[in-house]
Amino acid sequence: MPFVRSACAVLAVLSVVAGLSVARPAVAAPAVVASIAPVQSLAAALMDGVGEVRQLVPTGTSPHTYAMKPSDTVALAEADVIFWVGPGLESFLPRVLGSVPRHAIIVELAEVPGVEHLPLRQGGPWGEHHHDDEAQGKADESHDHHDHNAAEGHDEEHGEDQHLWMNPANARAWVAAMADALAKADPEHAAAYQQRAQRLDQSLQALDEELRETLIPVQRLPFLVFHDAYQHMEKRYGLTAVGALTIDPGQPMGARRLAELRTHIKETGVRCIFAEPQFSDRLPKVVAENSPATIAVLDPLGQAFPAGPQQYPQTLREAARSLRDCLLAPH
Repeated sequence: MPFVRSACAVLAVLSVVAGLSVARPAVAAPAVVASIAPVQSLAAALMDGVGEVRQLVPTGTSPHTYAMKPSDTVALAEADVIFWVGPGLESFLPRVLGSVPRHAIIVELAEVPGVEHLPLRQGGPWGEHHHDDEAQGKADESHDHHDHNAAEGHDEEHGEDQHLWMNPANARAWVAAMADALAKADPEHAAAYQQRAQRLDQSLQALDEELRETLIPVQRLPFLVFHDAYQHMEKRYGLTAVGALTIDPGQPMGARRLAELRTHIKETGVRCIFAEPQFSDRLPKVVAENSPATIAVLDPLGQAFPAGPQQYPQTLREAARSLRDCLLAPH
């Protein structure tokens, strides 16, 4: 009996060794870079259990004003997949993307089929926009040798709002395109990406309905935003934003503009003026002086929430809660 047990033990060891000798090597996860927190969150949900997603613009930093670091350039050079919104949002990226390695799959999410496009609001309470044609030219150059998995023809440099993630329906279109890009870069996990995309699509549908229910009571109540980052949410849920404080947070407000906004607040009955945590609240406070409007905070980037799969839904839920709570508060 001892001999039999020993023989069985030897056979078991040999079986394990044989199994190890024919096992396939683990496939490394693709190197994935996402520009901003909401994009990183959606990509992280698709890659959960497979790999990590590097976020380029730190949460709490505006992509409109971000300056790249050397480590960012290295990350982009080593990336297999890059997700970004578009030149009207991450204006620092187009000229860099034109020089990344040709194997990289670059997905410009503003160009994904199924995304709803809205024009920039200009004039009067929305201020005046100035476009950078050179940035668009560099973006066009980067299209020449990369697979963007996208339809052509839309960008903020020609008058479109690129805060697209504020509408969960746009996020659903993004998720489908992102899963396709990841599957192309990493065929070994293609089925897993597609399965996660289906589950994520269902959760985004549920989030959409949740936000709609949250915001129904405040649909007709007027408010001002710090900058025009919420149009996609406003249209989706029937909200009534009546203007923005600034186009460029780095530029001081002139006396004429200040007087116009204060008159506008009185004429429209603005109930809330929303600041953003990425910028000083001094401007909202100055505009709100001698008016009944309440100062509150809206954050399109969700800096209060940690990076990862839950950051995107948490960001939109918090924005909806902030709108509802301020607009329904006694004034």
